[in-house]
Formats: sequence, structure tokens, C-alpha cells
Amino acid sequence: TSVHSFMGVAWKYLKPWPLSSLYRVLEARGIFRDRATVMQVPSFFLQALIKEETGEDTVVIQNFFTQAQKQAISTKTKKAIAAMKKGKHTLVVGSLLRVKNFSLVIRAVAQVDATLWIVGTGPEEENLRALAKKEAPKKVRFLGDINAYEVQELMKRVNALAVTSYNESFSIVALEAAAQGACIIGTPVGIVPELIHEDWQIINDVDTLAYAMDRAKRKAPTKLLAYDKEKIIGAFIGLYKRLKCGKVVE
Repeated sequence: TSVHSFMGVAWKYLKPWPLSSLYRVLEARGIFRDRATVMQVPSFFLQALIKEETGEDTVVIQNFFTQAQKQAISTKTKKAIAAMKKGKHTLVVGSLLRVKNFSLVIRAVAQVDATLWIVGTGPEEENLRALAKKEAPKKVRFLGDINAYEVQELMKRVNALAVTSYNESFSIVALEAAAQGACIIGTPVGIVPELIHEDWQIINDVDTLAYAMDRAKRKAPTKLLAYDKEKIIGAFIGLYKRLKCGKVVE
């Protein structure tokens, strides 16, 4: 069984957020104990979270990274790229959901001389637009949905990518940003603690995030050898072989 979504401690912050069906299953635990040989998760963060809250052991096999294939760049993205030639810019990418906590980064950008670019759509868009208009007028730009190639092109130009989620099982956007040379600022969820020093990790604090956004600088693109596609596929094949042979997975 592969586990790529688990609310965990995020439930404490998201009431009355509906519990996912997977959370209810994990809470019951019986299906994994009785039917699954092993649970696989994509990050050590998720492994620790599940162990703490359910007592279940898991195996970590992370997701792999690939550069996006070249695609057409929309007019709105071209305008964003042009605007990024001057000043400081922070990017957030994801579905506009409460669990992403994008309101935090909107409040933070109000304190610094920077522009925030938001990629994605979702049920919180109206609330986030209203917050941006109130807290950070003219500093927040909503780009809606764009293709993966456009996202990575933006990552090549922004100072920072912010991951402000209450919970992430992995966060592929953090991995993509590291490969493009953007400074990653984030809550210690998913893959974030494995990618960045604790100095760039923030705990749901507007002032700390604003400070990090203000001093974020681009760096050399990270070579993500540990997240190579063939390496990750090989790890899965190795796991399946051990299970087929009836060996205990540690």
C-alpha cells in the first residue's frame, strides 16, 4: 500500500475541515495490519507522522524528479517573466486549499518590498484575493493554472519558492524549485526538511516568513541525484522483489 495523503496533525489547524477517507482508514488501522504487507511513503516526514499517530511502520521511497518538456508559454506567463527582471519575487504553487496556508505568505509579502506570484486555482481563491486586496494591494499576482514547463520557467527567475502548508506528504514543487535554483522557504513538511537548512524553515509565523522572503537569493541549481527516475524505479522494483520472495522489509 502506498500512502501519499495523510492529514495527521494538520487536523488540529483545519477544523472543521472534513477528514479524508484515507485518514479514517488509517485511524482504524485494521486494513493495513490485516491486509497490507507494507506501507510505502514518499518522505521521512510522513513516515514519522504515521508512526507517531498510528504506530504503523512504513518504508520510504521518494518521488522522482524530471524536467518538464518544453511547451507553449502563455501571454500571462510571458508578462510574469518580464516583470521578474526587476525586484524581488516569491512564488507559491498548488491548489488553493486551506491546507496550503497561502494566507500566511500573503500577509508576509505585505511586510517586504517584493511581489508574490500565486499559481493554481481552488475553492479558497476568492478568500485569498480578498485578503491580498486588503493586506498587500498591488503586491500579489494570481496566475491561475499554467503548464508544468511554465512553472519551471518561473522557478528559474524568482528569488524564492514558499511552501507554507500545514501538511505535505512530499511537495514536488519544492523539488522542482531546488532544481531550478530558487531559494526554498517552508514549513518543515514533506520533503522540505530534507532539502533545506533549518534556518529557512518557518513555523506558521508571518514575521519569520517575511524576514526569509526579504533575504532570499537565488543559488546554483541543485543536482537531484537522490531523486533520479531510474534510481527511484529501481527502489520500487527491489521492494516488490523482496515482498514476492516473502522477505521481511525493514
